[in-house]
Amino acid sequence: MKKSLISFSAVFLAITLLAGCTPSSKDAAGSSSSSGSKTLTTVKIGVVAPFSGDAAAFGEEIQRILDFELDTINAKAKSNGYQFELVYEDGKCNGAESNAAFQKLTDVDGVKFILGGACSSESLPMWPKESRQNWGNTKPLLF
Repeated sequence: MKKSLISFSAVFLAITLLAGCTPSSKDAAGSSSSSGSKTLTTVKIGVVAPFSGDAAAFGEEIQRILDFELDTINAKAKSNGYQFELVYEDGKCNGAESNAAFQKLTDVDGVKFILGGACSSESLPMWPKESRQNWGNTKPLLF
């Protein structure tokens, strides 16, 4: 439990730091959308966690925590021209499923940041895939 708390703290710190970034005209990390008179850059963040199977309770808790904090983070990020969107995928604490989730998040959903790997059987298979991915200046954050 303590390890999970440390992992989530690191995730929130990373997201909060991203919220403080100042945007360029159009950031490669997301798409632009208009909110009032200010254009916001949407940054998609993928989350791979177990939402089914024996470890589903962990994935549900991860989703509750991230969703709870998202509004607060977006309120701070909005003043800097950003908004964050979370895209969830079920890794099922299974290597093959987490690889499929990773692939969908990068190829279909177009995320530039990935949080995930709530269990080792989920995160370990994603590391080799992460290193082969052409991320440019960004990398996934696997916990």
